[in-house]
Amino acid sequence: MLIKILPLLFFVLLGSFSGKGLAGNIVISGHSPDYAGDSLKFVYSVDPFTGYSEIAGKTRISKTGDFIISFESKLVRQIKVNLGKVQGYFFVEPGRHYRILLPPKSPKSDEDVLNPFFKPELVQLGIEDIGEDDLNMLIHKFDKLFTPFFNEYALDIYTRNSKPDIENFKKVLDSSFAGVRNRFFLEYMEYRMEELEFLDFSGIRKQQLYPRFSSLSVAINNPAFYDLFNRVYRRFLYNVTKLPENQEVVISIYRDKSYPELKAFLKKREFFNSDSLLELALLKGIYEEFFQSDFSKEVLLELLEGLRKSTSVKLHKSLASYIRWKVTRLDPGNPAPGFSLLNAEKKWVSLKDFKGRYVYFNFAGFQNYACQVQFPELGELAKKFKSDLAVLTLIVDKTPEDMKNRIELYSYKWNFLYIGAHSDLPEKYNVRAYPTFILIDRNSRLLKIPAKAPLEGFESFFESILLKEKESGSENSRSDK
Repeated sequence: MLIKILPLLFFVLLGSFSGKGLAGNIVISGHSPDYAGDSLKFVYSVDPFTGYSEIAGKTRISKTGDFIISFESKLVRQIKVNLGKVQGYFFVEPGRHYRILLPPKSPKSDEDVLNPFFKPELVQLGIEDIGEDDLNMLIHKFDKLFTPFFNEYALDIYTRNSKPDIENFKKVLDSSFAGVRNRFFLEYMEYRMEELEFLDFSGIRKQQLYPRFSSLSVAINNPAFYDLFNRVYRRFLYNVTKLPENQEVVISIYRDKSYPELKAFLKKREFFNSDSLLELALLKGIYEEFFQSDFSKEVLLELLEGLRKSTSVKLHKSLASYIRWKVTRLDPGNPAPGFSLLNAEKKWVSLKDFKGRYVYFNFAGFQNYACQVQFPELGELAKKFKSDLAVLTLIVDKTPEDMKNRIELYSYKWNFLYIGAHSDLPEKYNVRAYPTFILIDRNSRLLKIPAKAPLEGFESFFESILLKEKESGSENSRSDK
């Protein structure tokens, strides 16, 4: 896949930056009247593959457009902030104060809000009063050189044409960045150049590829490391265990669900020169297979727990725990993620308000035809099962007024709650399409996710649940006697 050159938004070069903070303390501020009243959340990634991020800080922009946050970090971080259609990023170093420049405001459209796969355009944000030797400037300058060369190199490998002269390109880089001593930037540049070498190895078997990168140094805070690591170790666990020559060992590992055996097997293969890289590749490999069908969930969870218990790396323990939580949190029987939302009368309604009844709710938008066609059936279900089932529709349209107008227009009689475009509730329920239906039991625990839609036979499905519940109650009554 070709890489797009990321735009740099109007860096203001007013001389060398002079603002310093306490060692480890990072300050981010700015003045953006376009965003007055908006809330911003600044985050940084913790690992290369799960999408887990830590919050650096939250702020609400004042009426005059001013904002400021501060946080502690001993490491250089790539900070990201969602700004509607775009996601801004920039790099921060400990002890610095950054005055960032936000792009013109560009809210997400209705189509964007209703698209669970929407991804904002990534743009590098401008920073006031920085010099040519600032990390942000160095990375921007390098990317402008590297990205077109990488794209040309990748295209020529794909079409089997003669490749661009990589040695000549290295000379250009040496000349452009002579005298630069910023360690983070030098590592960033080194990882990017390793990506070119990965392209040369992309056609060989995996057992030849992994030893080539066995000495890859881990820089968990460097996005260039992320990209290279994810390219090299894509579906790592699947690739190393599906080689025909490894089957005897692999059968033993999965029969016993033994992480120590798996680790010893990989160390013997000399794929890694450090336990840190080995564990990180296994964490990625195990995580990816939860979303495939080649390994049982039970085996993957046992391997993950074995890694968590045996590792001495604090981050790896945390990642193993996070992965386990992420892949099991929506399993049947777990508590349903709670919510408290406004209804059409602007009264707060909580999930816990319906305890004692089953709750059947869906994420929907009035602009989405697939959602609209389910609404008449939802109304019938709400009437038929009123005593046992609470029916809710969680709306992601622009404003609560839009929702209220539609309810009144069509005389809908069940519960509508307003989410809006900024809630993280769809993400909590792993919504990947609209509408998505979810069924929760009488004790606010997950029963079925995703559940059947009304037009897919939910009525008969729910009747069978009530019948089993009734039969179970009768059995319990007889046993009590």
